[in-house]
Amino acid sequence: MSIYIKPHILIVVTLLTTLFIVGYCIFFTPTKYIINGDAQIKSGKTAKAISILEQGLKQFPNDPTIKFKLAQSYLLSGEIDTANKIIINNKKSLALLMSNKDFQDFLVELSFTNKRAENKKYAGIFAEKYLKYQTLNENSKRVAANYLKIGQVLEKKSVLLWEKAYNIAHALKEHKLTEDLRALLLPRYFQIATNLKLNKKYIKALSVLKKAHILGKNAKVSFQEGLINFKLGKIDLAQKQLEEAIQLESDNDDYKLTYANILKHAASDTKDQHKRDEYFNKIRLLLSSGNENSRKASFLKRVTNLNAKYKIPQADLTITELGDYLYPTFGFSISQDNLEIKDCKIIFLDSGMNEIDVYESSVSSSELGQPLEITSKNPISNEDTNIYAQVFLNGEFVKEYKTGIRIED
Repeated sequence: MSIYIKPHILIVVTLLTTLFIVGYCIFFTPTKYIINGDAQIKSGKTAKAISILEQGLKQFPNDPTIKFKLAQSYLLSGEIDTANKIIINNKKSLALLMSNKDFQDFLVELSFTNKRAENKKYAGIFAEKYLKYQTLNENSKRVAANYLKIGQVLEKKSVLLWEKAYNIAHALKEHKLTEDLRALLLPRYFQIATNLKLNKKYIKALSVLKKAHILGKNAKVSFQEGLINFKLGKIDLAQKQLEEAIQLESDNDDYKLTYANILKHAASDTKDQHKRDEYFNKIRLLLSSGNENSRKASFLKRVTNLNAKYKIPQADLTITELGDYLYPTFGFSISQDNLEIKDCKIIFLDSGMNEIDVYESSVSSSELGQPLEITSKNPISNEDTNIYAQVFLNGEFVKEYKTGIRIED
């Protein structure tokens, strides 16, 4: 025999049963203390939250959520040691919360707060615990932000964690977080690359700097790459990277001086006259650009005297007016103390280092010590008064002269 229950009675019974279950959960389970304690935490009333949660812990001493919320309340009230003890002394019960994202975030905050308080031991313990509990394959802003903090605690894992965080933040287009991570990664990459370079592990250093390039164009990265490739004998690649660094930081005289010094060594080492001319032209442009200073002037003097074995006692580069045109004229003499001189070449250049004329001739012993004068066959622009003359003896660059500057050795 079936029993018929009127619909409205069934609804009332269902409602009463639900209310009983909810009431039981609230008043006879830890839920009441957790809800009330959490409400006080969110209101900033940590002392009240502690009182409620301590009462809850007496009623339910094994509940992991009450312990977590109590530790959180103590941390917010500045009682770090008490928060530490609650987590450390309840490892087994709190392991039940390993998939709870709020608890994961709390471990990060507890770790970072201990780091700032110089409690390295506990900072490390909670950081490692977070990595153990962290949900695998979760790519969220929350995870990236946590990796950023944990990386500052676990120095040996910092680069790996920050790289993971950067990739997540970049994929999510979280620009502020991406820039924060970039600011952390770049100095660390430079530190690692510098240590590798000091140990002559140049290839490994370049691989680290390659990672730095992923973060965006950076003058310091290109500069360091250029220095290493010069060490490896890759002068063309080194030039490209050093010029990129100077392009990114056009006012950096240290970059220019370093690059000029590298070009000076390259000019000394090469037997290719065309390459030497190219290197010296670049040196002049590097040292004539930007702010004038004593370091640049001193270096320029050393460069122009690179081949001091050839002595030119007196030289004068002037502008000669012939009719309606202006012509550069170079007057000089070659010392009789020089080694055997076979030939001489004079290259006239305008202010943009464009070739105006080239004079080449053999040199006889009777011409040594005698005044010589060479005038360009091609005229110059009336506006271009900064003219240069480069002197080569026996195919070797000796000195560069500028109009209006008289030099006596």
